[in-house]
Amino acid sequence: MKIKLFSLVAILFGLIISPAFSITDEELLYQGVDMGDIVYPTSVQPTLIKGVLSSDKKTIVNTFFENMGRVVFQVTDMNNQALITKEAIAFTGGSATIDISSLAPGNYKIYCFISSETAQVAQFQVFE
Repeated sequence: MKIKLFSLVAILFGLIISPAFSITDEELLYQGVDMGDIVYPTSVQPTLIKGVLSSDKKTIVNTFFENMGRVVFQVTDMNNQALITKEAIAFTGGSATIDISSLAPGNYKIYCFISSETAQVAQFQVFE
């Protein structure tokens, strides 16, 4: 009887504690203006893109909320050195997946260049 009770308590404890340590996808907040280490929001600009960094830090899936035509994604380190570049066609409800599995642990930015004058940028981290 003691073994069954102990097993039941252990299972319940695991069910309560495990969600606190679970790894989930991380939503990236694309903003308007990049000023070095700080990314400033552009309040008049609508949300154009939603980025989701996978829990294993291997991909970023970007979903588009508007038709924007050809866009260019560029992943840079914090010194703005371009590491990954990918073109995509942005249409409402469409998405573009960026493979970031080659990145070393560190801090990065991802830009979405909508035109030569307009870009959205988000910051993210890759851990070991």
